[in-house]
Amino acid sequence: MQKSPTEFCKNPTQPRLFLQNRVWQRDDVEVRTTFLALPNDRALFLEVHLFPKAPLKSLVLRIVAYPAAYTTKGERCVVTALKGIVQVNAAQLSPKDEWWMLFQDKKFEKALGHEISGCGMLFLPEEIESAKVDVQSYPIIAEFASKPSLSAVRICLFDLYDMTNEEAVKFMRANAQRYAELLRSMDFSCRRLRKEVWAKLRATVMEFLPYAKGNPKLQQQVSAIVKETDEAYERLAELVAKGQPPKVEIEDKILANLERLEALIWELKFERLFGEDAGS
Repeated sequence: MQKSPTEFCKNPTQPRLFLQNRVWQRDDVEVRTTFLALPNDRALFLEVHLFPKAPLKSLVLRIVAYPAAYTTKGERCVVTALKGIVQVNAAQLSPKDEWWMLFQDKKFEKALGHEISGCGMLFLPEEIESAKVDVQSYPIIAEFASKPSLSAVRICLFDLYDMTNEEAVKFMRANAQRYAELLRSMDFSCRRLRKEVWAKLRATVMEFLPYAKGNPKLQQQVSAIVKETDEAYERLAELVAKGQPPKVEIEDKILANLERLEALIWELKFERLFGEDAGS
C-alpha cells in the first residue's frame, strides 16, 4: 500500500480539514481511496476509484462495524430508513430506499450509561446495484455492489459515539439527504496538486529568479526544480489523457518540489534586497 498525498488545512476558514489518498496495487487493478474530512463535522467522506488493468466484473465494498464495543455479549442491530435488523440475521436492502444505515447495539449505548454508542454510513443510490447486511453477534458486515459501468464509488461514514441510539436515528433522518448531496458534489482532488497552484508559484519564482544572478548556484538549483516540476506535471497530464491512474511517486515529487520552492523564494527575495546588484 502506498500513501500520498496528504493535505492538511490549518486555516479554519478553509472548507477542508484533511484529505488523504491510499493506493493498493494488485495484478488486475489499482485501487485508490481518498478520505476527506470537513472542520467540525462528524462525517468522513470516502471515494474508491478503480483503475483496472484487465476487465473487471464488479466492485464490492465491504464495511465491517463493531458498534459501541468489541463484545459478543451485546445485541447488535442495523437501522435503515425502512426497517431494523437484529442479530443474528442477514437481509437484502433496497439501494433506492435504504441508502443510509446505522450500526448500533441495544445493550451498549449512551442511553443505558455506556460510554459510547454506534456509527452509521450512507452511499449514493444511483451508484449501487445491490446491498446487504449481515448482523452477527460480534461484527456487523455490510456489502455493496456497484453498478457495472462505474469505476468509482463514494460513501460517507459517521461517528455517532456521543448520541443515544434514538438520537442517531433522528440525526440520520434529518441529515442524510444533505450529506448525500454534499457527497455527490464533493471534490476529492488534492488542491495542492492543481495546475493553477503551480502556475501561481512558478510565476513568483520566475519573477525573482533574475535577482539571483550573483548567486549562480542558487539560480541553477531553482531552475532545475522548476524544470523537474514542469516535467512532472506533463507526465501527470499524459497519464490522465490515457485514462491511467496518477503515479504516487510523481505526486510526491511535485509536492516536495512545491515545498522546496516556497522556501527558496525567500532566498531569492533576499538576493533582490542584498545581492550584488541590489542598488543598481
